[in-house]
Amino acid sequence: MPSLDIFLQPEIFLVWTSVLKTSVLLGIVLTMVAYSVWAERKVSAFIQDRIGPNRVGWGWAGPTRRRWHQVAAQGKLRPGRGK
Repeated sequence: MPSLDIFLQPEIFLVWTSVLKTSVLLGIVLTMVAYSVWAERKVSAFIQDRIGPNRVGWGWAGPTRRRWHQVAAQGKLRPGRGK
């Protein structure tokens, strides 16, 4: 079994502790950014007195689906036509 003393050498210790510290700091910062964006959107929605897209219809597919039904009802979806 290899010895773990190699990780305690000064150069290697500096590298892996730096990687660990950077990863922890990056995780904290990205989590804070995600919560900040979420809070800003909630406050903006409250100020604008509106409900979010997850409360209306099928989310992103709702407007797209309705638009395709409108286009299909108008008869503009015919293959083979250039215009």
